Amino acid sequence: MAYTIEDFIERLDHLVSAFYFGAAQQPKVHASEVVSMWDKKFVSDVSMHTCSGSSLSTAQADVAMKILKKYPSVFNAQENAAIDIAIRDRSFRKPLHQTVQAPREVRWAGGSVLLFRFSYNAPLIAALKSVTYELPEITPPETLHRYKCWRIVVDQLNHKELMEIISKYGFGFDDAVLHLFMEISNNENKRGNVKVSEDTFDVEINNDVLASLWLTDMEWLRNV
Repeated sequence: MAYTIEDFIERLDHLVSAFYFGAAQQPKVHASEVVSMWDKKFVSDVSMHTCSGSSLSTAQADVAMKILKKYPSVFNAQENAAIDIAIRDRSFRKPLHQTVQAPREVRWAGGSVLLFRFSYNAPLIAALKSVTYELPEITPPETLHRYKCWRIVVDQLNHKELMEIISKYGFGFDDAVLHLFMEISNNENKRGNVKVSEDTFDVEINNDVLASLWLTDMEWLRNV
């Protein structure tokens, strides 16, 4: 019987889920000490995907083969030999579908909020999740699944980190994004204030995260 890449990804998911794994003649290893957190998540997601009868994308297939070669100690000698054959012959349960790469782009969403759009990339997601925040309890990054993007609040503690991520991963951005970063850099030590007149009020955010979030929530007033 010829085994496929999907078979071994599902096998790896089963082994990672078990408390111990490895052939009886090998030292038993704890899964969490071998397979990285990001690889576990990928294997779990892909295994659920293939077990439901779905096919892999070309990008998922490439990552799956790299992961299977990354952890030879997880499998016994016979399994490793079968994995080599499956990778050599590119044996898949179903034909692959072509991955559609989303362009990496950042757009301003009002206030101090940026939207990051990109195809799945575990190191990039980890970098965004590790960014520091002035008010981490109310401003963590979040995924907007409907729009397939990440919502990130920019403040005086993280704007330099975010600029580095944008540069490192080659994100495209427009003048509105550049203007936001310039405003934060130029007003790094200032706080926000409000000026009220008879029928209007002007808000200067100046890196005040609470004011930025409040102003974003109040956008509906423009149409009142």
